[in-house]
Amino acid sequence: MKKIWTVLALLLLFAPTVQAHSVLIESNPAEGATMQEELSQISLTFNTKVEEGSTFTLVSGDGQELTPLEVNIQDSVLTGTFDPPVPNADYTVEYDVIGADGHPIEGSYTFSVAVETNEQEAEEPEDETIEDDTKTEDTSEQSSETDPEEASTTDNSEENSTNWVAIVVIAVVVIALIVILGVSRRKSKGR
Repeated sequence: MKKIWTVLALLLLFAPTVQAHSVLIESNPAEGATMQEELSQISLTFNTKVEEGSTFTLVSGDGQELTPLEVNIQDSVLTGTFDPPVPNADYTVEYDVIGADGHPIEGSYTFSVAVETNEQEAEEPEDETIEDDTKTEDTSEQSSETDPEEASTTDNSEENSTNWVAIVVIAVVVIALIVILGVSRRKSKGR
């Protein structure tokens, strides 16, 4: 009986580590955002520490891949820098990170870059009033700010897979306990 309690205590001790998979909780730019300023850095924040070897790439709408010039990992933040800045397009960030528990996690999210070029600015009429310029600045500031709800992005498929992994591990442990109990009872009856 002591063995059973010991096994159960160990299972309860290690149960929280089963659900320690990394999940994207924040990104800059945020999911669905349209960046109207030059973008030379992308940051992904996860709920757990991210290990070395984690990386991401940008895939444009036409399939062109952009790899960060440099990738830095600091605790739970994965940051990539781009030089020259990311050109105008719709992008999918495809990340492949190694979480604190050693499990690889893949996911993606989308955003757009729409920086006005000098050619576009030259086409606009120059007889606008100062009031109109102020409105334009306010609009661009609002669109480049990230909404807190957008910033905390999670990939539901990752959460679901994490739940399934936890359920499978628990089921295997329960089956192992049943087998151990059955074997120990047979041995005790056989004596």
